[in-house]
Order: sequence, then structure tokens, then C-alpha cells
Amino acid sequence: MLGPDSCHNLWAMTESTMPFDHKIFATEAQQTLHNGDFFGWLSANQYNRDHENYDEICQVLVELHNKGAIDLLEPINADRLRKVPGQDFWLIQDLYCTLIPRLETHADPLMDADLRLVDQGSSDLAANRPNGAFREWLTPRPKETRRLLQRGQQSCEPRIKLLTFVLEAGATHSRAKYQAAAIGFLENAHLENRLAGITALGRIDASTSRESHWQSLKALSDHAYKAETDEEAAQTVCALLNVYARRPEFEKDRVIATIETTEKRPTAALHYLLAQSLGHNHNKFSNDLQTAIINALNLADPSMKGVVDQIDYAFSQCLNEKNRQAMADCLQALLDNPDHPLDFSNLRRLIHQLTTTHSQTLDWLVIHWLRFGSNYARSSLPLLFRRFPEKCYELKISLHEFQ
Repeated sequence: MLGPDSCHNLWAMTESTMPFDHKIFATEAQQTLHNGDFFGWLSANQYNRDHENYDEICQVLVELHNKGAIDLLEPINADRLRKVPGQDFWLIQDLYCTLIPRLETHADPLMDADLRLVDQGSSDLAANRPNGAFREWLTPRPKETRRLLQRGQQSCEPRIKLLTFVLEAGATHSRAKYQAAAIGFLENAHLENRLAGITALGRIDASTSRESHWQSLKALSDHAYKAETDEEAAQTVCALLNVYARRPEFEKDRVIATIETTEKRPTAALHYLLAQSLGHNHNKFSNDLQTAIINALNLADPSMKGVVDQIDYAFSQCLNEKNRQAMADCLQALLDNPDHPLDFSNLRRLIHQLTTTHSQTLDWLVIHWLRFGSNYARSSLPLLFRRFPEKCYELKISLHEFQ
């Protein structure tokens, strides 16, 4: 008698040898869409990226939709996706990210479906993938992109919730036009539109023209000073750093001054984005810009795990002799936080770097905190020693640096 594993293996062998029947698949797709069980059918038959006929599955579904035999967006916009459990949802979302760029449809139902796909994914980073699929759908459709831009620019029209991706896609058709449009949205009365313009400016690459690059830098820098909300200020600084990183030889002082101003509005979002940018772009940022960012992180909340993780990654990437003083001061400020002192053991990446490839900086930090550190800073040193791979640890730094 065959056991469960044997039956599973036999089924898998049989499935792999049977040809994919396009007609049967198409008929079942139409039937399940009609009776409202399309998502259940997809899940039950494991019609996802791991299926050996995934490309054919996508091709048949796109062809059926584009000739009007089915409407792939209808079950999403009818809110039937809410009934799909966790893992099945992610597999279906992934399938739709493949399908969306190839669908012939109108922008409005597609945007509605995109927003539902993103919304059900909640705060998971992967949830935003449908936005990229929508941008990909727009890219070869310049007329539709222009129409959506015009709608976004007319205050009497409903706000375009995916305006960021309209501006991004449009920039592939006409960078100057859509860059100017993004700058224009910084003055929009609606916060959502301003945030869309901010984010788009951070993503539109205008670095091939010095003048265009400067326009984005100036617009974002000026806007950071007058941002109405803390979220808006944080997103503006993030976009500014993204733009600056493409041509870091220009306007460094402007960027540093903007960071020093916005750090007076400390939020978890600002600290998360500053640390993230430092981690990703440290090799493009000068030491004084790195120091300005590190100094701004002194006011971070150590109880915010996401922020601490980003700081840990950033510091582990940019650790060097020139910024070690600023980094030590920042770490001490976080360790001395009166409400939520930093747990130094959470800085796993930084500790690994200090105790493996940056032993000279570790030597310096030990002496620095022993002589000038707070009680919390000095109390963190035994953790570093325990992590050090050698049995006998010797300080190999001259004490004259601390005279």
C-alpha cells in the first residue's frame, strides 16, 4: 500500500508528464470567474510562479482578458480577495504583478485593483510590488499617462492615488515635462499630491543635465523648510538625498544645511529614512555629510526596532576613522536615552564589524569610552569583548590620541 509521501510523489510525477491543456484551463478560468471561485481555483491548483507551466498560464489568462472573454480585475474590485488566506494571497498577488503590465484595460479599474492588492498586503514591504506593475503598465502608454497627469493637475478632479507612478512612468517619455510636473505638485493643496511629487522627484533621474539636477535639488531643499507635516519633511529629505547621490559633487552644503534644519523635527520616519539613505549611499556621501546624518540620528528613539535596525546597518557599512567620533557620540546618546536606553546587543552588524574587520576602531572606541564615555557606554564594552574572536585581546592604539 502506498503511503502519503508515495502518493504525493506519484502525483507529482504524473503532473510533470501530463501536457498543459490550454482549452481546459481557459474553460475552467471562465467558469470560476463566472461563479466567483476564481481565486480558490488558482490556489487549489497551485497556479503560481512555481508551476511548471507558469508562462503558459499567464499567456492564456492575458489573452482571455484582452479579447474580452474574462475580466481579471473584476474579482479584485469585487473584494473577493479578502477571503483568500495569507500565503495564497501572496502567490496570487505575485501572479497579478506578472499579468498587470500585459493587460488591455482602462486605468481607473486597474488603479483600483492595484490599491486593493497593496492594501491587503498591509505594511509588508512586498505589498508595494503591484505599484511597480502599474508603473510598468503605464510606461508604453504615453497618452494614458498624460491623461492621468492632467487629471492630477486639475484641482476639481479626484486625487490620483498612484500619482507617483504616473510621474515616474511619464519621465520615461519626457523627463523634463514630468520632472517639472513633480516640482509643481510640491505647491499642491493636497498632502497626497505633494508627497507624490516629492517621491517622484527622488526617483526621476535628472543627473544627465546639471541644470535639471540642480532644479530637483533646489526644489526639494526649499520644500523641506516649509513642509507642513513631519512626514512630509522626512520624505523630502529622503528624496533630496536620493537626488544628491546621483551627482554628489554638487550642492553638498545645501544638503547638509537642509538636514541640520529638518533634524529639529525628529520623528521615527525621519531617522529611519536618514539611516537607510546613509546605509545605501555611504560610498557617495562625503565624510561631513555622513557626519551630519549621524548627528541627526542622536535623537532617534531606541525603542523603534526598525530605526535601530537601519542605524545598525548604516553604521556597519560606513564605519571609518573619520566618522568614528560622531558615531561614538551618537551611540552614547542612544545608550543614554532616559526613556528607552539602547540595547547595544541589538547592533549585531556593527558589533560584527568592530570585532572582525575594524579592530583598530574597536581599540579606539574602548579607550574613548573608558576615558570619556558615560556609564551606559562603558557598560557596553564587556559585550564587545565577549564577541571578540581572539582569546587574548590587546589594545593596539597609541594613547597619545587621547591626551
